[in-house]
Amino acid sequence: MRAGAYAGLSKLYEVNRKAGPIIEAACRAHGRRKFFDLARLSKAPIAAEAVRRIDVLFAIEREINGLAPQDRLRVRHERSRPLLIVELDAWLRERRTKLSKNNDTTKAINYRRSRWNAFTRFLDGLCFSNNAAERELRAVALGRRNSTFAGSDEGGRRAAASYTLIASGKLNDIDSQAWLADVLGRCRTTPQSAFSCLGIDALRTSLTRRKHSSPIQLTTRSGEFMRASRAARNVRTQIYEVVEGY
Repeated sequence: MRAGAYAGLSKLYEVNRKAGPIIEAACRAHGRRKFFDLARLSKAPIAAEAVRRIDVLFAIEREINGLAPQDRLRVRHERSRPLLIVELDAWLRERRTKLSKNNDTTKAINYRRSRWNAFTRFLDGLCFSNNAAERELRAVALGRRNSTFAGSDEGGRRAAASYTLIASGKLNDIDSQAWLADVLGRCRTTPQSAFSCLGIDALRTSLTRRKHSSPIQLTTRSGEFMRASRAARNVRTQIYEVVEGY
């Protein structure tokens, strides 16, 4: 699981976890951020040099973004592994010996080195960071005051289904607004037994749409809202089939 070092997640990584341990894959952006803040705010020279070295890895990731998984993995082992495992690790170890244990840069180094295995799991083919996921969740954080209407676990699940569909559409270059307008408009006249078809038809139509001139008309009637919510849950099961076949 790609995540930051939030203490609440620690139990998920325990070996004796009842459902089995989850393997931690640390986000490299989080590890960089601690050095970046020290370099920007405190002008710490070691932190600034750490950011420079880490940014070389980010530059490699930008170069290989969009390549086939096997090609990304090959480049990571040819170029990123020597920079990370050999040079960066040795450099951090050496700098750590010259700092006091209470130094803020020491704490940043310890944070990274204590999770070294988790930080290097991108070499096994996993994502380099979870920046993309955090950018998508930013809209949730900014609009959380508008989401208090959820009011229950079921309401939260419906909101999660909506976020999943919209964000998945954006990531796959689908016009999410056009898709939602199409689904919400058609679910009024579509039998509930045929809701599962809305996902395939609407998504394929939306793939060719880049703009939608008409605003989405939302209804305040609870019956129609419930039908739209059920449609969202049914459509969610169809999105991956459509995207993979496109």
